[in-house]
Amino acid sequence: MAQDIEKIVVRTTQGYMREAYEAKRDRMRLNRLNYDIFHHKQDYSHKRPGQSQEFLPKQQMAVEQMSNFVTQGLIDMGQWFSVERLPGAKNQVINTDDIYLLLQRQLEKAKLMSFVGDSIKTGALASLMIAKVHGKMVPKQEFSTEVKYVDNRKKTTLLMSEKDVWELAIDLVRPEDFYPDPTGSNLYVCQNMWLDKADVLAMCEGENPLYDKSKVEGLTSYPYDQYYDPKSTKNRETDQSSTYSDYRVRVKLTECWGSIIEPVTGKVLYKNVTWTVANDTILISAPKPNPFWHGKNPFVVSPIVRVPFSVWHRAPMDGATRHNIAMNELYNLMVDAGMMSVFGIKQIRTDWLEDDREVADGVRPGMTLRVSAACPPGGQVIQRVDEGALSPEALNMFNLINSEFAQTAMTSDLRLGSMPSRAVKATEVVEASQSITAMFAGIAKSIESEFIQPILDLAWQTIMQNSNDMDDDEIPALIGIEPANRLAVLTPEERFAQTSLGHKFKVYGVSQTLNKQKDFRKLTTLLQTIGSSEVLVEAFTKKFSFDKLLGEIVRSLDVEPGRIEQDEIDQVLMQMGPELMAQGAAQPGMTPDMQSQIPQAATGPLNPDVVQQGIPRTEFPGSRAVAGGNV
Repeated sequence: MAQDIEKIVVRTTQGYMREAYEAKRDRMRLNRLNYDIFHHKQDYSHKRPGQSQEFLPKQQMAVEQMSNFVTQGLIDMGQWFSVERLPGAKNQVINTDDIYLLLQRQLEKAKLMSFVGDSIKTGALASLMIAKVHGKMVPKQEFSTEVKYVDNRKKTTLLMSEKDVWELAIDLVRPEDFYPDPTGSNLYVCQNMWLDKADVLAMCEGENPLYDKSKVEGLTSYPYDQYYDPKSTKNRETDQSSTYSDYRVRVKLTECWGSIIEPVTGKVLYKNVTWTVANDTILISAPKPNPFWHGKNPFVVSPIVRVPFSVWHRAPMDGATRHNIAMNELYNLMVDAGMMSVFGIKQIRTDWLEDDREVADGVRPGMTLRVSAACPPGGQVIQRVDEGALSPEALNMFNLINSEFAQTAMTSDLRLGSMPSRAVKATEVVEASQSITAMFAGIAKSIESEFIQPILDLAWQTIMQNSNDMDDDEIPALIGIEPANRLAVLTPEERFAQTSLGHKFKVYGVSQTLNKQKDFRKLTTLLQTIGSSEVLVEAFTKKFSFDKLLGEIVRSLDVEPGRIEQDEIDQVLMQMGPELMAQGAAQPGMTPDMQSQIPQAATGPLNPDVVQQGIPRTEFPGSRAVAGGNV
């Protein structure tokens, strides 16, 4: 019976993989073309020797621009996401600030920032951003010293120990290795992995082995078939050369999540389980319940350009890739035309030469040819027969395709670091920049809500499930001893039940950066309006605060307030200011600050002009009268 179930599971898995592969085959073909252009590779087999084969990296720069735009919005922000308590949340033993600190620390260990940048590039070229949220045990080194006395001399020995601690892991999954249910009903999700047999054997050890060791020991290297070669497809994406090593036994693992349906009857045999098939034929991990307490598969999938009712959607660079290919062809033709206008095509009368071997390797510049007596007077041994010139129609077509590329790739010449090919007005530049920024803002908001936020949800729930295996010294250092003790007294199940829900994560790094730019423009417009009339200034001061307005301006410029705020010494001097002014009025030589833009009352000797107008002069002890005033 067990063997029958195993055959059914393997046969069902093979059916799932064939179904998913057929659904994504055309999409994978587009992905390969996009990656070729990204790595500056184009088919020039139709070119003849000597023809130009240059490449314009337009698509690559557009992808880098999109990736850096989103990543920069997260890196530049000190706090790019927040944790908010949901209404009616009960039985919570941890506050939102502690949730933020614990999650932020694990995200740093998982290198989220580099992951986001790579995800944007993958989504731009291969249509989907696919994240796998899980955890792993990593060794943590600890150092200590041991002191011994040998012959009354102190000897210190350095000792090192290791212990395994749990850390969050967020992996970027290649679309080539991802096989989702093409119907959109989420019946299954499969992922192909190629690992060394030694690594798979290591996963068979321990208290909770992942695979059946007896079956893994009998695995051999996966035979690469003619339809799919994992090394060549991955090398196409990474721009690396293919390598094949006989001494490394590489096996193929197909990890599946979802439900298993009996192929004949259509009945559900297993629901919400996970299983693994090795080399397409051997079940090394029988179906078992979902190991994650949140009950979902560990994958978070989101496109950049969404297509309704689709599973694979569309990549933003699909159209830009085609335009880049056309631009390369036209650019090479123009380069060839320029070369032709210099060198041209010539004909030569070898029978008029004394030795035709002189031109066997071509005619070099400045070369002198010896003609024979057969050459008539005034005869041309070499004569140019072409009319090569750069066609203006070719240049106009190149500029047209360049313009179409900019629209398709959501970029412009200025954003790519070059001047436009034609004269444009400043208003046109601003309008185009604002349109592109608005497009990117919508894409960034979608990425925040549809991709990064679900990753944070799964990450926090995974952290709480494995909190017992985390670093014991790190948690109290992050959130304090008392909150850490409240978590420590709970069982893992109680801790997960009371902390995994009751809150939501809000990602706002990119969108807040864009909103700050808009806020700054609004605030400057407000200041210009207020400053145009003293009546408006007086009305504003009665209802609003200039101090708070200044704080909003500082925040909109993304300036850290703590770097420019007054410290304790500045505050003391500000409080002592009136006293110092009062004391200064009794000191000779104290005069108002003439460089200040704020009107100040005179506290020292009066201006001679004022004295001459009949206003009583103030006498100070020790001063002496001079013509026109006091000294």
